[in-house]
Amino acid sequence: MPISAMHKNKDFHIPSGLQDLLKEYAKAAIKTQPKDILKWSYLYFDALATGRKPPARRKCDGNDDQDLITIQLIRLIHEYVGSSNEIKMSDLANIWEVLGLDLASLNDLLEVGDFGISAKDRDGTIFWPKLATLMAGRLGNTLKDTMEVLCLVASNSDEYMSMVPAQLFKEMYLYLVSVDGDISQSLVNNVISYIDNVSKLQNGLIGVQNLRSSLCPKFQ
Repeated sequence: MPISAMHKNKDFHIPSGLQDLLKEYAKAAIKTQPKDILKWSYLYFDALATGRKPPARRKCDGNDDQDLITIQLIRLIHEYVGSSNEIKMSDLANIWEVLGLDLASLNDLLEVGDFGISAKDRDGTIFWPKLATLMAGRLGNTLKDTMEVLCLVASNSDEYMSMVPAQLFKEMYLYLVSVDGDISQSLVNNVISYIDNVSKLQNGLIGVQNLRSSLCPKFQ
């Protein structure tokens, strides 16, 4: 019996949740504008299936510069990574490509950060906070600007109230200090002391408002 005949009189029911799932998927695809819709779709549904945030932009930014690193891009990857702090190179490279970014810019970041891996090494993993720190460094003129960007990326609060754990903040600041190589130890000690003192009064957190305070010491 032909398959068409077998199903001719059979009622089909839309699975529960399918309409909402496809609606959210379509909205995310429109906002993200992936260059490779199939590859991005795999990342999207794989993230949902494993309890992670899908790699989707929150809004259309209208940006035609495909090599530009933005806060939105860093936040997108940050939310995709979640609390694990590690991302597979295969996933990172795929996200980079489906968003239309040049892998050369990713390899440049990996080289500057001395990760010992390239975008071709798809079986490797990356410690995301360090890469996010380097990406944030492309958005500001100073080290303090970079740390502000990291606070904005890691927090869902409004700009002024964006805060992150002080321990993570210190680790990323010291990482940037090591990459820079020209910041005096006295300045570093002043910053660390300031972070420790302020975070004790804020449940172990440090934020944008603290970095913009007149009491905040020089970062470099």
